[in-house]
Amino acid sequence: MTTCPCCGGHIEGPTPLEIFQHVPLTGLERVIIDTLARRYPRAIPSPELVEEMYRDHYSGGPEQPERVMRVVLTRLRRKLEGTGWTIPNRRSGRGNVSRYRLEREQ
Repeated sequence: MTTCPCCGGHIEGPTPLEIFQHVPLTGLERVIIDTLARRYPRAIPSPELVEEMYRDHYSGGPEQPERVMRVVLTRLRRKLEGTGWTIPNRRSGRGNVSRYRLEREQ
């Protein structure tokens, strides 16, 4: 049985990490999936996700990392089709910041 890290409730079926380990992903896609899966079911603000993406990059990342993140997320959403999971974009909070999280498709 798998439990939710936030509420301690039961998660039906395989965990996100178990599902996505067999999906062919690029390095940045893998960082995003791993980050979102570790935070599941909580959302992560886009600045934190960008920080995770380029944490180990020797130059700190590209000049427009948010743009790169959005492109990678678009490709990643296509790869997730048929897995039963998606990554919606929600804007909230001060400054209307984008927040991302893994969600089961309805």
